[in-house]
Amino acid sequence: MPREVSERLAAMLDGSRQVTYEANVVRGDESMDGLPVELGGGLSWDAGQQVEFSGTVNAVLVDEAGRSYAPTSVGDLFAPFGSEVMLSARVAVADMVERVQLARARITAVPKVLGDRVNIGGEWVTLSETITLELRDRMDVLKADKFDTDTRVRYATSAWRELEHLCPFPVLRSGADAALPKSLSYPKDKTRADAVQTIAGRLGGVAAFDSLGNLIVRRASSASVLDLRLGRDGTVASVGSAMDTDGIYNRVVVRGKQPNGAPIQVERTATGELSPAVWGRRTYVADQGDFLGTRAQAALYAERLLASVSTLPKAELQVQCLMDPRLEVGDVASVTREGKSERLRVSRINYGDPMMTVLGRLL
Repeated sequence: MPREVSERLAAMLDGSRQVTYEANVVRGDESMDGLPVELGGGLSWDAGQQVEFSGTVNAVLVDEAGRSYAPTSVGDLFAPFGSEVMLSARVAVADMVERVQLARARITAVPKVLGDRVNIGGEWVTLSETITLELRDRMDVLKADKFDTDTRVRYATSAWRELEHLCPFPVLRSGADAALPKSLSYPKDKTRADAVQTIAGRLGGVAAFDSLGNLIVRRASSASVLDLRLGRDGTVASVGSAMDTDGIYNRVVVRGKQPNGAPIQVERTATGELSPAVWGRRTYVADQGDFLGTRAQAALYAERLLASVSTLPKAELQVQCLMDPRLEVGDVASVTREGKSERLRVSRINYGDPMMTVLGRLL
């Protein structure tokens, strides 16, 4: 789903705009709001990564009392030990300015602090300071939390309730609930991020954190949410294309487990242009554990999985356009060029200054 903006801003985003960035930094009861930030290494959303959002920003501070905010201990506001940043874009079009939150992320590192300091009457005073912050979304917290032992599912009657149990952050429910196998367990040394993805798969989607920091289950939609147009009247500067083998396989191995604990394994192999004789063998392994309890279930799953992962790839488009805060990974966008409109599912978004790059495979 695209980020929400006001109707007025949406109606004005077909032309030029100015974009600046700001952050609210929070740690417990302490916070600093409206802090100007500059894009350092840029901002990136990648649907192919377990932690989708990452970025580097430079926070610019000028304190009237001349204090330095360079972190020196674990409990400091900018220290990478629990502090979070609500990162927003301030979009200015004509006579209006609107603030759109892009991400709620953890500070994971402070690689550099540059300060302008002077000695006044024997006391060192900080005139200004630039603190470089590396950011990752809240999935990074779940990815670092491993199970100590094999752990059984707690709420087998409700996948949503189980997600709420697994995740220490707010869970935004959407869609129907689903039951889970009572024998389902999370293996030792797997992470909570792995576990929430398992449950999200049962709900028909992928677990991710939205721009407000809520855990959501994102399901594929075919409806276009935005039209990216190349030309004098559009916001697109260039469109490139590429094709690769990423995500394409010609063999699948599906594993399950019978109620008595006996293992199940089913294999299926593609024929034709993608057969191993032509391309070599590329295997996708799906360990479904307690979700597949019979060989017939595993065989049906393997047939459907092979059909999905062995689909001949369409070209991937790379679109460079003016920054539009509405577009998110997983969305479908229309790309219009040379009088022809094509649709792509967005897999990656990179923010630079002032452009953004959108990557996705044609549908």
